[in-house]
Amino acid sequence: MRRSLPLLLIFLLTVYAPASLAEPQDEPALNPYTKNYKTRMASPKASLAGEPQVFRGQDRVADYQTLLEDGYDLLGYSSFEAADVPPEKLTEQARKINADLALVYTARSGETPASVKLDQARDKLNKPDNEAQEEAAKSADNKFYNYFASFWTKLPTPLLGVHVKQVQEEGVPAQGLEVIAVIKGSPAAAAGLQKGDTLLRLGEMQLDKPELLSQAAQRYAGQKTDVVFVRMGAEQHQMVTLNAH
Repeated sequence: MRRSLPLLLIFLLTVYAPASLAEPQDEPALNPYTKNYKTRMASPKASLAGEPQVFRGQDRVADYQTLLEDGYDLLGYSSFEAADVPPEKLTEQARKINADLALVYTARSGETPASVKLDQARDKLNKPDNEAQEEAAKSADNKFYNYFASFWTKLPTPLLGVHVKQVQEEGVPAQGLEVIAVIKGSPAAAAGLQKGDTLLRLGEMQLDKPELLSQAAQRYAGQKTDVVFVRMGAEQHQMVTLNAH
């Protein structure tokens, strides 16, 4: 029986060795669209579309304007530099934040990113010369790109239908809200409001901050009221019938 003890001890050490003694497992690489995501507004509880639509963008400025006019709002964006990233990663991030639509823009990078060069230097120190040379050869063949992706949510039917920003005079907030986009088919579009107009008042409510426009739209939902705005330096009045809740 004593002769079997060493074998039994080896068996126990092998089977019941602490997990900390096991070789570390490589963690899966984090989705670069997730890692570099910047939030512009809170994600909706669910996507109106169900499955996000993913497209390759053409012109960032023109696409931004078109989507605002089509009734979308920007949830956030991702910007990073990397080698080839599978399209599935873009869809994965869009699903994660309940986006209805995602656009991606890519451009060939001029050189290998500094972060990649640092990783390559570390690998060279930690690997034999022959392995390091093979890795360097593979990296030299990689093409790196600048990625920019924007993620969008489809808005519910708007009460008024404008996207606005605070008017600034010499960097200081001033009276009024500048219209940056009018949603197609909205009450604002029917009333003839245009991009570049400065909204001063809706009904009896002065519009000095974007949140005041939301409050005014809620107050006059389903009603016909007066909207006061400035266009090309001239103050104008127009009647608008807002959508109901």
